[in-house]
Amino acid sequence: MRTYYEDYAVSGVSIWSMLAPGRRCISLPSSVTACTLPTAYCTMEPILLAFNSSFSGWVIADFCPRLDITKDVLYVGDILENNIYNVGNMAKHATSAVTTAVGTPNIALIKYWGKRDYTGLNTPNNSSISMTLDETLSTRTSLIFSDKLSKDTLYINGIEEAVSGENIPEKSAYLKRTLDYMRKLSGTKENALIVSENSFPSSAGIASSASGAATLVFALSNALNLKMSLKDMSIIARQISGSACRSLFGGIVKWNKGSKADGTDSYAEQVFDETYWPELIDIIAIVDPSKKKVSSSIGHAATVKTSVLYTARPKFAEKGIYDIEKAVKDRDIDMLSMTIMRDSNNMHATMLDTWPPIMYLTDASKEIIYGIHDMNDTEGKCIAGYTFDAGPNAHIITTEKYRKRVNEMLEHTGVVRKALESHMGKGPRLLREDGSLIDEKALKPKHAKH
Repeated sequence: MRTYYEDYAVSGVSIWSMLAPGRRCISLPSSVTACTLPTAYCTMEPILLAFNSSFSGWVIADFCPRLDITKDVLYVGDILENNIYNVGNMAKHATSAVTTAVGTPNIALIKYWGKRDYTGLNTPNNSSISMTLDETLSTRTSLIFSDKLSKDTLYINGIEEAVSGENIPEKSAYLKRTLDYMRKLSGTKENALIVSENSFPSSAGIASSASGAATLVFALSNALNLKMSLKDMSIIARQISGSACRSLFGGIVKWNKGSKADGTDSYAEQVFDETYWPELIDIIAIVDPSKKKVSSSIGHAATVKTSVLYTARPKFAEKGIYDIEKAVKDRDIDMLSMTIMRDSNNMHATMLDTWPPIMYLTDASKEIIYGIHDMNDTEGKCIAGYTFDAGPNAHIITTEKYRKRVNEMLEHTGVVRKALESHMGKGPRLLREDGSLIDEKALKPKHAKH
């Protein structure tokens, strides 16, 4: 059973606003003969409405794959013997204008490493929890659907990336599949031009794929008028890049690992919003902006297959999530710092134990690790904690109170090329037309490289 909460007007009567959480009744005036329905979120199947006298109205009974999904109107008329009415495809799409969104990466405080599914669902072996960053680091994505486009085209940082054909990158294949899926949901057959730019290094362990995938799915949902919930967007974004599901929300976000084979219970949800602990900051120490040698997708599989240490990691990570939630709730930087450092060390230990070993950390990374521990020892408590994704660049979580102290420590190491600072962010948002990366008349990127 699935309920909808959108506010759609039907012959001047709003029926969707009547669906408060826990209510399944849709009250339709007897004079209504037709109404357009909202999107069916993550399903391409129509739904079934049944009249229920105990509710004095219509109840969303089930998803019904046998019905015709080419229609986009629900007809309410003569009562059928079984009191069941058909619903077709639930969304109208708008494809005539450029849609632009901006989103941000997240830094996992308890990390996901290792998948239980390798068929494209990207379901993890353990849950994870993260901090969404602000727009100091951001991805801007513009897209347009048009019957004047001969094919789907993707540009990332000004360079065209293949999204179809043989031997395309794995993430491009997932992106194409997502695009086709959401296009089918909306009922459009038009091709898309997608232009995306990052304000920070890509493939360097700063979650550029998470930021990119989350922003794309958010933009697609809005461009196609799909009216998806953030939860359902997170399920789709996860299939392009696992950690992308967490970037659909602001603040502190948990990705539930789930257990279902179809991945429908593996989704992200907000635990604390971005205003809960405004003093919390992430100081990002970039020691090497170049692309990592081993992709995360290859690393996931290799570690699960060959690391003896990995069998203990999922349980350790799940315990860490509980500790992180408590530390944030109590605004306890000491407990938070210790927990994230131990989790980062644990994950990278399984990588080093992989055969052949995966070593994302460099000598520069280790200098930062030593510097953080020396600083904490001097203070007599943890005032900051490091964490490393699949790359050599450090994320140092601390508070405004200790910001100056951490930056002095980083400068003293002599290994940091550039430092960025981010507070907690709000998640993706739409931009006005003047933020577009697409020349709408020419149907080309404004900043393509040749």
